Amino acid sequence: MMLSAAEQEFCDKILILPANIPPHKAVGNDFADTNHRINMCKILADYSEKAELCTAEIDRGGKSYMIDTVNTLSEKYQGDKLWLLVGADMVTTLKNWYKGDELISKIGVVAVGRNTVEKEKFQKAIEELKIGGCEVFWLPIDTKPISSTIIREKLKNGDCDLEVPKEILDYIKENKLYKGKA
Repeated sequence: MMLSAAEQEFCDKILILPANIPPHKAVGNDFADTNHRINMCKILADYSEKAELCTAEIDRGGKSYMIDTVNTLSEKYQGDKLWLLVGADMVTTLKNWYKGDELISKIGVVAVGRNTVEKEKFQKAIEELKIGGCEVFWLPIDTKPISSTIIREKLKNGDCDLEVPKEILDYIKENKLYKGKA
């Protein structure tokens, strides 16, 4: 998903943002600690010259609300258009995020399909975002229905046949992550 976005002309830079405390997920013992998540994001950033690690959410502390991150990044990158790269499942929930209306008025959205989202529901969400002043760009790439939750669950069950870069999978194995005691 990131590499496909990096190939787009409008994309000058991709910031990889590990969350400090995701507000929409229960952070249990299968959640890797901050240093491990930063290290895996650094590995991912090495896959594209346009990508770099951004620890704004971790540096801020507390729950990681995207609107707070957008406000911070807007100050740093004044005059630049900020885009949020998300799967189609997230597009359908963006308006419900913390301060969602404010968020979608300040960013553009690059949406990548996941086969788990109904096409009509996805189209309706895009129309609602556009009505709210959000520019939406559809990135037509074929993606497998994978998420961090699915990856952690598969690893917990010993399944290592994943759509994860080899270097990240090696890091996970080496550090014994996601085995129920991260």
